[in-house]
Amino acid sequence: MLQQRANSSEPILLCQDLNLNGTCAEVFFNPGACVGVPTNLNDAVTSLSIPNGFVCTIFKNINCQGNNIFIIPPGANDLTIQQFNDEMSSLLCDIGECKIAE
Repeated sequence: MLQQRANSSEPILLCQDLNLNGTCAEVFFNPGACVGVPTNLNDAVTSLSIPNGFVCTIFKNINCQGNNIFIIPPGANDLTIQQFNDEMSSLLCDIGECKIAE
């Protein structure tokens, strides 16, 4: 498993296949900073896991540019549902929570 470090205590797990399977990489991040997807998974991510206490925006292009979607923990097991399969090139995560209104 590849690791790309940018100083978070828990990494985001990016995987090529559904349900966090196939080739995967742990991506460490600084909250609020854009991080590129490892080269071997660029435009090839189908599922991802996000640590609790963080919210992330994933982007189609490098440098956190272009079309994007918002992902909350625990992540996404199938990005085809969000029409973002094999589209991701960068991400930006920050400390936060999303709560569903009652």
